[in-house]
Amino acid sequence: MSKIYYPYRIKTEEEFIKEYGEKWRVCCDEFSFINDMDYLLGKTIELSEEKINSSIKTLYNTKYFTILKSDVHEYWFISMKYIIKKIPNYKPKKFIREI
Repeated sequence: MSKIYYPYRIKTEEEFIKEYGEKWRVCCDEFSFINDMDYLLGKTIELSEEKINSSIKTLYNTKYFTILKSDVHEYWFISMKYIIKKIPNYKPKKFIREI
């Protein structure tokens, strides 16, 4: 069974601060990244690129898609500014050799 590669993840808090400063929670258009969403920081979005692209909507000139909240039948609105394309890590592991 092969592993499924999901190409996107939510930015980490450090990435938001670096890009938008200390007031990053209210930086992105009409959406705010509320405290209840903190569990999403750095998390892989388990949707394929095609699925995300096909589900993008626009509200107040902001491109977004929705993801299901954990354990409830409600959705988070995820601005496209919240996500980042994952870069695969193809670096080989280093071996530590003792002499």
